[in-house]
Amino acid sequence: MMIAPRMRLYLDTGRVAYSLVPRAALISPDARAKALLLRDDAGYLLAVLPAAERLALDRVCSELGRELEFASEQEVGAIFADCDAGATPPFGAAYGIPTAVDEALLCLEEVCFEVGCDGLLARVRGADFATLLGGSARGDYRAPSASSGSTTPRARRPADGLTHVLSLRSFGAGLRGQTEYQRNGHAGMLLLKTPELRVVLEAVGTDTILCTHVVHGPTTLLVLEGTLEVTTKRGTFRVAEGEMASLPREERREIYSPVDSLFLLALGRLARPEEVLAAARPRRVLILANRTAGGAHLVAAVRERIAAGPCEFVLLAPAVEAHPRAAREEGAARDEAQRRLDAPCARLGELGVPVRGTIGDVYPLRAVQDLLLVEDEGFDEIILSTLPEPISEWRKLDLPARIARRFRIPVTQVVAEE
Repeated sequence: MMIAPRMRLYLDTGRVAYSLVPRAALISPDARAKALLLRDDAGYLLAVLPAAERLALDRVCSELGRELEFASEQEVGAIFADCDAGATPPFGAAYGIPTAVDEALLCLEEVCFEVGCDGLLARVRGADFATLLGGSARGDYRAPSASSGSTTPRARRPADGLTHVLSLRSFGAGLRGQTEYQRNGHAGMLLLKTPELRVVLEAVGTDTILCTHVVHGPTTLLVLEGTLEVTTKRGTFRVAEGEMASLPREERREIYSPVDSLFLLALGRLARPEEVLAAARPRRVLILANRTAGGAHLVAAVRERIAAGPCEFVLLAPAVEAHPRAAREEGAARDEAQRRLDAPCARLGELGVPVRGTIGDVYPLRAVQDLLLVEDEGFDEIILSTLPEPISEWRKLDLPARIARRFRIPVTQVVAEE
């Protein structure tokens, strides 16, 4: 069991001493912090209070001047993507969102809190807990006891027949607060995934380019805020706020945002009856590799899957980081990355199965997410090829577990010989 990577980084950067204790340990609920995710049109807020207490939502709204409501489980999972369900940490700053903490937690000698792992809690001195929450709003956010007759406002429940009710404005504000957005000028979130439809929300900053890509199914683009310029081999066209564009399948395209923009991509296809049964198609395997692509360990893993039945493979390699403008002309960095893929694709193809190579985002999690958005068939398994543990950055980042938690696809890790 490991704590969430963002939490580990936040605690280590905060330079406070902490210890990990089993969740089953006897800890007073009054000395244990819980975190509740709230939302409104201005974005998200993390409310932190003792685990034994209920949140006075109306008081939080009044003191902060906001119209907050409880976020859905899907929103919690999307924002705290590196955490197990039910293990939301109390430090919104680690995830790019503001925090409001109940003052009762700031007067304790010790505080325990979630660290993103279902089986562990962390324990720190009360003074250190207050330091980690520096800059957070503070107040009395506990609801009166049940005996007083007061009730805690409840999250809205969707009407019968609805799967999810999402606040796109809140999602957009949350995306713009993420570190990824500040670093790359864009951040995205998968909102819905079914066999027939995938819906993704993207926030992009001024003068940002989303690299050239191909979508294999019909695509609808809806601009919620700002303006986009879409370039294909047939030319460039503009999609303004409130406008929608239908994009043909199997066409290379690039999206450029001249101003801060927020848009939805709906990627659809008609489900075929034969797709209902897994046996109706080959097993699809995604291989994520960089320096180890084409190694003997990877060839052996591919052989094993071929022996088990019909398979097809996609080899995904994260791109070399380059200046965003270089993407407009399919720059030298991506050309070099493609050359690095040619040899391993050829070697795996010699085994007699379809192997397709593709270049993804420089960040592995983002690369996998982007590919899943455009692959109609999805994948039955992800093979993660890494260097040995002492030198593998991906293993230090706990990438296998993070991919499995985020995308709910079985992950097999294979390690290169050297």
